[in-house]
Amino acid sequence: MAVEFGLALVESHPKSSYTEWMDNLDVILPQLAGQFRSLWMTDHLFWNEDYAYEVWTVLTWLAARWPQYMVGPMVIGTRQ
Repeated sequence: MAVEFGLALVESHPKSSYTEWMDNLDVILPQLAGQFRSLWMTDHLFWNEDYAYEVWTVLTWLAARWPQYMVGPMVIGTRQ
């Protein structure tokens, strides 16, 4: 049986640009293709005192942008 790995994405905050976060993923995720099977995003609405991205919106974007990865929320614990 093969071991599959998933990648937990670092949460971004309103203090940083969401386009910068998306641009970084455009560079990094193609390089990781074949090394990770899934992408995971936290579903907390706050991270410390900062607002966090809404998880289902992010997962929908990730699934549409990179269909080769399975996606899921980290805390809810289901794969989509």
